[in-house]
Amino acid sequence: DIVKQMAISAVIIAVLVPAMLWIIDYFGDDFVSFLWLFISLFLLLMMWLAPTLMACFYRFDALDEDVHCLSAKTKGLKNALDALAQSVAFPLKKIFVMDGSTRSSHSNAFQYGFCSNKRIVLFDTLLHQMSKEE
Repeated sequence: DIVKQMAISAVIIAVLVPAMLWIIDYFGDDFVSFLWLFISLFLLLMMWLAPTLMACFYRFDALDEDVHCLSAKTKGLKNALDALAQSVAFPLKKIFVMDGSTRSSHSNAFQYGFCSNKRIVLFDTLLHQMSKEE
C-alpha cells in the first residue's frame, strides 16, 4: 500500500507542481486568480477520480444481502437504506460494501458522488457490529 500511495503521490506532484510554477511564471503578478482556478479544477478532477483511486486500496462489492447481511439483525438493510434515501430525496444509485476489515476493526460508512449519482459505502465491519436500525 505504501508503494501505491507513493506512486500516486509522485504522479500528482509531477503534474501539479510544474503546472503551478508555469502559471505563476506566465501570469506574473496576476497569477493568483489563475492559480485559484487551476487548483479548483484540479480538486474537482480529484473528487471525480477518488472512487477509482480508492479501488486501488480496497475492494468494493455491491451490497448483496445473501452474502453481506448474514445475521438476522442486518436482514432487510438494503431495502431500509433505499427507503431512507427516498424519504429524504437522496439520489442513491448504488450501495457498496468495502473490505475495511483488512486494515482496521473500526466501523464506518460514507457517501460519494456528484449530483444525481450518489453512492453509499459501508465497511464490512459495520455489517458485523451493528444492526439494521443502527
